[in-house]
Amino acid sequence: MEARGFPGVIGCIDCTHIRIKKPSAREEAYYNHHYRSHSLNVQAICDHDLRILSLSARFPGSVHDQFIWNTSTTREIMQAMYDEGIRNTWLLGDSGYALQPYLLTPIRQAAPNSPEERYTNCHCQTRNCVERLFGVLKNTWRCLHRERVLHYTPEAAARIIISCAVLHNLMITHRQELPPYEDQDMEFIEERQPNVNEDEFAGENARRLVIQQFFTF
Repeated sequence: MEARGFPGVIGCIDCTHIRIKKPSAREEAYYNHHYRSHSLNVQAICDHDLRILSLSARFPGSVHDQFIWNTSTTREIMQAMYDEGIRNTWLLGDSGYALQPYLLTPIRQAAPNSPEERYTNCHCQTRNCVERLFGVLKNTWRCLHRERVLHYTPEAAARIIISCAVLHNLMITHRQELPPYEDQDMEFIEERQPNVNEDEFAGENARRLVIQQFFTF
């Protein structure tokens, strides 16, 4: 990620919805009102080569991206690293995530030509890799495409999604040509509930330090 001018970034995080058939149990939990369909909300973290570093496909479509992150093993690892004094490593997420000292988000309505705008532009350009990942993944494994539906139970659908992710990484490892990126995902950014806490104060400080060190000329 440093090649894109953002030192310390080890990956980018986002979620995408994979449509499934109406489950026989807890149907309402899997219904996503924005997409008006039943789905799994799939969290992925990837690097700039589109290699998947972490993937979770176990949450219903009604679950918020922030909740998935809050309950993830990756968050626990990042928190432990931060507590041990490793404070120069970050993930990048969109503004649907709460700002944390190890998960940096963009700054909305940053002043033109300011260090904050340079930071946000670099943030968005770097984080684009996870959006491209979803497009490539769904263009390769067409059963995941937004116009398709996985006609399986949520548990079986999750195994299919994980299998596709493993095969995707194998293609990268063996330098197989990936299909063109198809910008068909059109994910919307979920509004998160305001919740200012110690993590967010620490996140503000971490983001301010990053801007001062790398984006103030």
